[in-house]
Amino acid sequence: YCSPTNPCQNGGRCTSSSSTFVCDCTGTGYTGSTCADIVSTNHCASNPCQNGGSCYANSNSFTCVCRPGWMGTTCTQTTTTTAPSVSPCLSSPCKNGGECYRNGNTFVCVCRAGWTGTTCTQTTTTTAPSVSPCLPNPCKNDGNCYTNNNSFVCVCRGGWAGATCTEATTTAAPSVSSCSSGPCKNGGRCFNSGDSYFCYCGPTNAYSGKNCEIVSSGMPSECQLSCGVGYCILTGSSLRPNACMCGSTVQPTICT
Repeated sequence: YCSPTNPCQNGGRCTSSSSTFVCDCTGTGYTGSTCADIVSTNHCASNPCQNGGSCYANSNSFTCVCRPGWMGTTCTQTTTTTAPSVSPCLSSPCKNGGECYRNGNTFVCVCRAGWTGTTCTQTTTTTAPSVSPCLPNPCKNDGNCYTNNNSFVCVCRGGWAGATCTEATTTAAPSVSSCSSGPCKNGGRCFNSGDSYFCYCGPTNAYSGKNCEIVSSGMPSECQLSCGVGYCILTGSSLRPNACMCGSTVQPTICT
């Protein structure tokens, strides 16, 4: 039964008897009557992830997804950071339709036309300058710059704060994605921006507002920005009608 054709596959050793054959698959990495089945190893069988961590088996190893407060290959190291504080924007400090963005442990307001000040409570009668105060970008450490009447505000990436994103925050662990709750309405697309988010309301200008919740009319129908390696999009926002799509992120000015 073992010749002329060896029925044992993948290097298995064949032994004949009077009426059949037996395959010895030892050391081949295969099993079954003819050594045709791959031996699968469940790397999570020993429950290597500690402290309530979830184990996911890979082909040659495993990965642990740890519970909050734990980290490391097998979730045995405690983290030193505390849970992120309540967002300072929850109290709606920006008045007269201004948009609030978290900036470290405080907030910045992007005011509507005609309003200025820390919380958009001061009226302005000056004409906006022809040159954007965001050119060149004053926001450091990859912060996003937004025009605020005659000035600018910086929306900083996680880990940075301050007027121009030059102050490192003390909380090292990243906060939960601001887009995870799905804040953008009416089909708007959400992009994380530091500790806040930005809603792209679509190219039709049908909606505007921070969450694309306002039915719009009379919005610009053509892009006015030169985006370099990216391309210009209509945001649907009356405050920032144009933005640059830079790969998978949206920037207020030219892509770099």
